[in-house]
Amino acid sequence: MSAPASRAKTTATPRRDDDHELRNYRLEERIGQEELTTIYRARHLTLDRPVEVHVLRRSDWVSVSRFGQAARLAARLKHPTIVPVIDAGHDDRFGYYLVTPPLGGRLLQEVLEDGALSIGDAVRIFSDIAKALDTIHAEKIVHRDIQPGTIVVTETIHDQTVTRHGFLTNFSLAWSSDGPDLSQLEEADYLTAYAPPEQDFKQNATEPSLDIYALGAVLYHMLTGEVPPAPGQTPKSLGDFNPALASADRVLRRLLSPQASVRYSSANQAAAALRQALREALPTETSTTLAPITASSVESEWLENPVETVLVGILDGDFVQRGREWGRQLHEPTNLRTVLNRWSGQNMLRRRDLGNALVPERVVSYNFYTYELRAYYETRTTPEPREKPYQGSRISTSQNPPGVWQVILPDPQPFDEIRPTEMIIPNSERVEMCIYCGGKGDLHCTKCHGRGLLETKRVQTNPDGSKERRTVTVDCPECEGEGQADCGRCQGSGQVLTEDVFYWSRWGKLWENTDDEAGLPLADIREKSQQVYTAQIDVRDTKWHAIAPLHELLQAAENVDADQQTRLLHAELTIHGTPVTEVDYTERNQAHTLYMIGFEPTIVRGNFTLFDRERIVLYSVIGVLVLIAVIGFLIF
Repeated sequence: MSAPASRAKTTATPRRDDDHELRNYRLEERIGQEELTTIYRARHLTLDRPVEVHVLRRSDWVSVSRFGQAARLAARLKHPTIVPVIDAGHDDRFGYYLVTPPLGGRLLQEVLEDGALSIGDAVRIFSDIAKALDTIHAEKIVHRDIQPGTIVVTETIHDQTVTRHGFLTNFSLAWSSDGPDLSQLEEADYLTAYAPPEQDFKQNATEPSLDIYALGAVLYHMLTGEVPPAPGQTPKSLGDFNPALASADRVLRRLLSPQASVRYSSANQAAAALRQALREALPTETSTTLAPITASSVESEWLENPVETVLVGILDGDFVQRGREWGRQLHEPTNLRTVLNRWSGQNMLRRRDLGNALVPERVVSYNFYTYELRAYYETRTTPEPREKPYQGSRISTSQNPPGVWQVILPDPQPFDEIRPTEMIIPNSERVEMCIYCGGKGDLHCTKCHGRGLLETKRVQTNPDGSKERRTVTVDCPECEGEGQADCGRCQGSGQVLTEDVFYWSRWGKLWENTDDEAGLPLADIREKSQQVYTAQIDVRDTKWHAIAPLHELLQAAENVDADQQTRLLHAELTIHGTPVTEVDYTERNQAHTLYMIGFEPTIVRGNFTLFDRERIVLYSVIGVLVLIAVIGFLIF
């Protein structure tokens, strides 16, 4: 595990007076220590402004290379949530150093020592780091060391409310095309509990999915207060820690998927899914000031669905492009205002000029997909022996009987239902001596016990005409006086024929799944969806399993029978897509979301804030008065 980093929570011991200057900086006190550096609170002598100076405390060439890499990358990257490097160099007494602005924060690992964060803080820090990651990934850089020790948390206080934000730092293990070769590092020392299972420090381990997994592991720690489980282990349900977090389980499972292709395609996409899943649990932190929609006041974002990346060339390309274009149109403030005003004008109960009244804070668009899998199964029961009397027919025993699933049945016609049908396993016939009769073919008659005679009472008439009951001896009617009878099991042959028999049937089942639908109006989405793909598929093809909801769907379809008596023969996949735009806004200090579903601008789903409450009350009162008047007229 990489060496822990820490920043002092209290004032540290100052340096000696004769050893306090480094180039153009006066070192005031040591405030922390990281794996590679010692951190000092300092002041720029010329500009007289506070800074933090990070001094390299190792001299080996790998550490020097890593330190230089961190300085170059941080100086090159420009983003509000990435800690910038404003100066770097070498000093004769102190060695290599770099300078950053004074954040005045603490490392996230120190914050987590106090336990789990609030939902609002965790989501905010996750979103901050997600934006930083998408920025560095766009520059073809992979951080490879996302953990609480590389995230600085700052606190601001407004109206007695503490708000925390996250900043990404420490690029000493990052990969870039011009970075140092770190393949000689001992991975056991640097792979943390937050690293994905496939990560190493070879030059080819450069996928952004590494950072997205690690960010998911940090999220788990922030929400639960516990270090994430080892890669490959199923994390505990978030609902076990806090029922309000249960809706984020699906987001976390996707972030921590052992399969890199199942994870979100971008960190911002994961942040949007997390905010959507926890929408009901997030606090309201936005202003209620009413103002017209302007380009500067609305944060717009298009979320690329991983399905479109994995299935490029397979999905209906026209739909995908139309969805993107429609989303871009709604991101234009003027177009959004026009659509909202047009919708509100179509019903007298809706608020007038809705586009001018609402204050959108964030507009997110994406294509939402639903999945239907028609699965066609065949069931073969466990073979059971069946006996019948052996009639002397010829039996071939030159071949061993096949297993039940090796028996050739008629070619399946997809989705034709076949009721249970008997099938004899070829070459399973065998002749055995009848154990009932010992191979003799007959048995003592059970009625006369082999005597052939039975005693019975009959009424006889005497010569004088009187009648009398007498015991007489007669031939046994069962064996006709023979005393022996054919064996009922082998019917007199002395042998029985045994063969293995099973029953087979074929049937279909429909499986359904969707993209993350937490909080979405799924019924409206299905109503406005259109088919973008349909065909029979090979359920073992890895491209389908690279899509999280499809992976879940196929796993369920393949594991339909735990006893392995049923197998999947054919699968027909149908995908429907719907463009969705979410508009987040604030009304009376409460956060709300309206949804624009489909390609028609009149399709808007939201809540009571979209309607004119005063007009509804007025019309209700008028309706009640009219009803009273009608009732009064009818009575009098």
